[in-house]
Amino acid sequence: MAKKKTKKAAKKKATKKVVKKTTKKATKKKVVKKATKKKVAKKAAKKVTKKKVKKKVAKKATKKKATKKVVKKATKKKVKKKVAKKASKKKVAKKAVKKATKKKAKKKAAKKTTKKKATKKAVKKVTKKKAKKKVAKKATKKKVAKKATKKKVVKKTVAKKKATKKKVVAKATKKKAAKKAATKKASTSKVVKKKAKAAPKPAKENKAPVDWQKYLAPLYDKVLVELDPKSEKTESGLILVADTPQKRDKGTILAIGKGMLKKKGLVLPLDVKSGERVMFNDYAGTEIEAEGKELKILSESDIIGVIE
Repeated sequence: MAKKKTKKAAKKKATKKVVKKTTKKATKKKVVKKATKKKVAKKAAKKVTKKKVKKKVAKKATKKKATKKVVKKATKKKVKKKVAKKASKKKVAKKAVKKATKKKAKKKAAKKTTKKKATKKAVKKVTKKKAKKKVAKKATKKKVAKKATKKKVVKKTVAKKKATKKKVVAKATKKKAAKKAATKKASTSKVVKKKAKAAPKPAKENKAPVDWQKYLAPLYDKVLVELDPKSEKTESGLILVADTPQKRDKGTILAIGKGMLKKKGLVLPLDVKSGERVMFNDYAGTEIEAEGKELKILSESDIIGVIE
């Protein structure tokens, strides 16, 4: 019985050992399976995470590319706008510069014209003052000449009265002798007069008026003026001798030139017209004679003013 018990105990121990070994092996297998499962799960998780990361990176890259394209388009548009703005600004600046240059040119031209007008006015004033001085001097000379002529006239009248008395006596004697001779010649003279009346008178030649603009056309700023005729009496009524010097500073314009020639070929028209009566400097211009008229060619600057 004891042997049986020992055998049973030994069997139990052996079975226990086998069970322990099998349990150990089973536990080891379970542990290994769990470990392998964990490793596989880890590897799968790593793969999944890598894929997710790659997708995220790809998405970010695509987003960056899209943003870059958008940024490039926006920058191109901005650059185009800036270029267009610069071009428009340049055009505006050019237009402004052109306008400014035109305004400056107009101002310069206006200043030049005002200066010319001012110089002309100053010259006219100076010439008027000189003319007034000359007129005053000539008036004083005329007064002195008038006094001298009055004295001469008084002396001449006294001498003429004495001479006339002698002439009257001589004429009376001559008339008596002439009457006797006239009665004889009266009959013959009547016949001669009748014949003379019967003879036709020669007709006067009607000359056509001269076109002075074609006959003697002045050049540029020159003016052709017909001088006023010499006066036979003074303003006070004294008779002037033919040889006495007279002031010839007035006349009527017969023809004018095209205008004053400037540096750049511009021709400024004259302010004076043909047919106007003008006053000018006495010693200016050159005197000529044509078609029985006393003429004078002078420049527009020598004219003092227009007489209305």
